[in-house]
Amino acid sequence: MQEYIQLHRIDWTRYRSVADFLFHQGKNAKEVFIVMQETYPNRAPELDTIQRWRRKFDEREIIVCYVLSPVRMPIVGLGPEIKRIIDQDPYISLQRIAYLLGLDKLIIQNAITRETQFHKVHTRWIPHQLDDTNRIKRVNGAKFMLPTLRKCKANDYRYLQTSDESYVFYCYRHSSQWIEGQQEAKQEPRKREHDPKVMLTVFWSAHGFRIQYWTPKGQTMDAKTFTQDVLRPLDKQMRNIVGKERVSVYIHYDNASIHRAEHTQQFVHNSIFTLLFHPPYSPDIAPSDYYLFSRLKTQISQAELYRAIDSWIDRLEILIATAGKDEL
Repeated sequence: MQEYIQLHRIDWTRYRSVADFLFHQGKNAKEVFIVMQETYPNRAPELDTIQRWRRKFDEREIIVCYVLSPVRMPIVGLGPEIKRIIDQDPYISLQRIAYLLGLDKLIIQNAITRETQFHKVHTRWIPHQLDDTNRIKRVNGAKFMLPTLRKCKANDYRYLQTSDESYVFYCYRHSSQWIEGQQEAKQEPRKREHDPKVMLTVFWSAHGFRIQYWTPKGQTMDAKTFTQDVLRPLDKQMRNIVGKERVSVYIHYDNASIHRAEHTQQFVHNSIFTLLFHPPYSPDIAPSDYYLFSRLKTQISQAELYRAIDSWIDRLEILIATAGKDEL
């Protein structure tokens, strides 16, 4: 699926100005995000961006500025030549056009903006094209989850475990290198589907990692392996943590086939866990999908883990407030 969105400098200046005004009105980042989604549908900044602006605002930093470029005589009349080049190759880079015309990239960019109708677009991958029925299911699912998450927040998410899986390649090739003088850079092939790799399954909470399971070489993750080697040790671990306390222990994962398998569901039914519902078509509101594996190689603090799950509630509230129209 593809969406084509081109944001210009004036757009970002406008968004920052609106956010700055709303911050001065006492609104938090989530409230500003909802207002901007309603005002600028499909073009408003992401929640993470607005949260970053809010942190700068709280630190009394300036979030709105516009730097004027030095005054110089514009070069005009390049439109027809640029159009001829782009018509021949719609995928040509700005740097290549500048090289062909013997001019600076900024001059070419300004000429394209002033004298042609062309603009550069990027594709944005989305996991599923949602229709009205899908959105209703997402909203209803979010409403179902929110009370449980708020209940879990009362005890700092201690008894809420969420999970995800990701393939980890044996070797991550470097994308850059140092060379001396006129040495030629080495060529590195892209990773392929059949390159050596293993699947990492992780269960974690706001208080740290609970289970990290590496699928043995030559094996695949199925429902029996998932229950025997992942859920069963996690169940034992959580029983030891809970002890004689009378609390509910929640477990969350997405709607993958091994998670929906009868073998898995039967085990969960007989375990200490209460399965937390996950709305269909909603990988964008799973904490691991938007947070954990992007930082697999880094050291993650408890405060960051807590904040990641805490943001889960914000995302669900936004999903409900926008009637499922916002794809986070």
